[in-house]
Amino acid sequence: MSPKEVENLFYPQKNLQRKEVPLPDFQYYFDRIHAPNSRVNISFCWLDYKEKNPDGYEKSQFYEYYQRFVQKNYGDTKISMAVNRKPGEKMYIDWVGDQPGLLTDVTTSEIMRFHIFATTLGVPNNYHIDYDGHY
Repeated sequence: MSPKEVENLFYPQKNLQRKEVPLPDFQYYFDRIHAPNSRVNISFCWLDYKEKNPDGYEKSQFYEYYQRFVQKNYGDTKISMAVNRKPGEKMYIDWVGDQPGLLTDVTTSEIMRFHIFATTLGVPNNYHIDYDGHY
């Protein structure tokens, strides 16, 4: 064999184990996720991408590249879906932290533990009230 043929066996011109897959149009998916009243999330975007590109990236790699795109272009890796609510349409209730004690009988010093529940009507943009480190 010629020296060039031997070199090509040891150092092939292109990686034979790695397929060349172009990156998805992440700006398109980002815009779909963040469109007003959108119900699209990253999982739906991957399904859409995979349907159009059966030999494309698998879910974990798609998510990784999408996070890198968001970090590079928008400075945030948090992937979330905007939730638009009509004020007062729904009521949310949750308990507030640990059970505080309440002195119920001063003669016996009996302390009763109880739950505190907080409720709020849904408001746009997910506004919350901070109470004792809870929202």
